[in-house]
Amino acid sequence: EDREKVDVGAWINMPVSELSLKPNETKAVDFTIKVPENAEVGDHMGAIIVQSKEAPEAEKGTVMKVVSRVGARIYLTVPGEIIKELEFKDFNWKMEESQVVFYLTLANKGNVRIAPKGEIEIQDESGNAVDKIKITEREVFPKDTIVLPTKWEKTTVGKFIALAAVNYGTEKNLTKKLSFEVESAQKHQKTLLETGLIVGGIIILLIIFFAVRKKFDFKLVRK
Repeated sequence: EDREKVDVGAWINMPVSELSLKPNETKAVDFTIKVPENAEVGDHMGAIIVQSKEAPEAEKGTVMKVVSRVGARIYLTVPGEIIKELEFKDFNWKMEESQVVFYLTLANKGNVRIAPKGEIEIQDESGNAVDKIKITEREVFPKDTIVLPTKWEKTTVGKFIALAAVNYGTEKNLTKKLSFEVESAQKHQKTLLETGLIVGGIIILLIIFFAVRKKFDFKLVRK
């Protein structure tokens, strides 16, 4: 493609740009990677993408073009001082389809990939453990920030405390805590109704205020 290649993509040298394969045929293609002398220490990511050539357009009629693409990821580590540092930036939650979904925001401040693991312990108001759920596992690339959604499958009504513990190596533990309440459907509807009444009341008061003000200004002009 014409898109500019960066990092590992720019370091890869392929001896061929095109090749032909017969049905069920396999070919091995060698390639080289030349790492620049000034490359940053740590992990670098890239990929080799192979795609089929577009079929020639038909002279008449409409043709749907289907292009197949496959890729192979490439990871390489430039030797030097390895920094493995993860920041637990944020921990929050919201209701989605009657289930609590926790969101953990993690930022990789180091120069190598990090695959954090951990769990969220749900406690009641008295501090008793109600449930434990494993956080979604996903790699965090250097200088990248990700948000991990984790569902509480056994969501129940009540007030709770969520303790999130994230581990990414020996003695590298990060924790955050939050309090939340899951309301019953009836209570939730009542809250929405009360909020709607309050907002509606404010709108009516504003309409009355501007109507009275307009009438008063009109009287002043007539005098």
